[in-house]
Amino acid sequence: MPDDKGDDKMPRDDSPPAQIRSAFGARARSRILEIVRVALLAGNRLARRAGVVPRGVLVIPPAAPGSLGDEAMVVATIDAIRARFAGHIGLLRYRGGLDYPVQVDARLDLSRYFLQGGARGDELRLLAALFRYRHVALLGADVLDGFYSDDAVRLRLRLVELAAQAGACTTVLGFSLNAQPTAGAAALLRALPASVLLLARDRKSQQRLSSIVGRPVECVADTAFLLAPDTTDPRGDEIARWATGVRARGGRVVGVNLSAIAMEAAGLKRAAIVQVAHDTLERLVAARPATALLLIPHDMRGDASDVNLLRQLAARLERPAFDVRFLVPPLTARLVKRVCASVDLVWTGRMHVAIAALGQGVPIVAHEYQGKFAGLFADLGLENMLWDTDREPLPAPLTALLVEALDRADALKASIAPKRTALTARAARNIDLLRL
Repeated sequence: MPDDKGDDKMPRDDSPPAQIRSAFGARARSRILEIVRVALLAGNRLARRAGVVPRGVLVIPPAAPGSLGDEAMVVATIDAIRARFAGHIGLLRYRGGLDYPVQVDARLDLSRYFLQGGARGDELRLLAALFRYRHVALLGADVLDGFYSDDAVRLRLRLVELAAQAGACTTVLGFSLNAQPTAGAAALLRALPASVLLLARDRKSQQRLSSIVGRPVECVADTAFLLAPDTTDPRGDEIARWATGVRARGGRVVGVNLSAIAMEAAGLKRAAIVQVAHDTLERLVAARPATALLLIPHDMRGDASDVNLLRQLAARLERPAFDVRFLVPPLTARLVKRVCASVDLVWTGRMHVAIAALGQGVPIVAHEYQGKFAGLFADLGLENMLWDTDREPLPAPLTALLVEALDRADALKASIAPKRTALTARAARNIDLLRL
């Protein structure tokens, strides 16, 4: 008899009759799942026509938690919905045990669906859950042009397609497309039901998306512009007091964020990123000696995360010549936005560090990648502050750009102010167009 540990298991039956039974069982299960899928779709449509589906909203994040940029979009979107909507709000979960720091009424765990690259059982779970939601909104962010993978696009848009087929009011909230979306991503976007509302987060993406899908697309802005800063974390006050002291001595504060993906997109080897950043900042402080530095991580994932890169940079900057503060995790997107108000300029390769700074009226120097920044910078008239991927990031020219931006910081802030107001209004259009 086998023991409880299963060390003496019965051999698998690979005989032809067993294989036939297995194949028959798989076909029968597939057929049953299809019958259930059709029934759930029909039931959803009937319930919506009868007006018995509650006014709930299900929000699908761009990805699992780990990036404060994704967190900024999720939290800002949920907060904006909650501010004008008293109904049931649900949030889809990509990975068991990992949740965004936001209050919702329910979390729909589809971790198996994403882990297995699509699971029919989890598709049925979505359809069953949709009886509670009149609206479904996907935060498209930067994941729908195939830059990361066509599978990432397929899995997300399949959920959107199912929701639309079930009769839900379905929206893909403000997202960007690079100049060369993959053929697979373009085909998946084109195949979406016409009832799915597509919203682009910048004018360049609007033009690209409209050309692909062959129908009008409205231009909004990233929902992260709606994020409220954290006013409760004492670290925000500590950074503000430090920055005030720097300015009292005639100095300026530069926020620094390092992104491996942005630097590598411009041809820089990963091993050289910290050295280039160090040499650039050393030149900057030599040119403007009263400059202080605030190191701001925004993505905690992987060996080349912002946190790891900035820790290495901080170690190299531990010298009397540098006045440096490192914003140490754990962090929230709200806190990052709060501390951005204390700096005079931000140097970043992360889209949502840029948005956090711009949301506080602070100018930025950014490294382009994936075509994400160009549309936003064009809207703001900051094209000259964008380091494109066709220029290798080298210390001398980088320092020159940072010095120029720092010297013009007050003028840049004044030019950003009215455009920031317009971008915030455009971001709010995402929520207006949900048709709550």
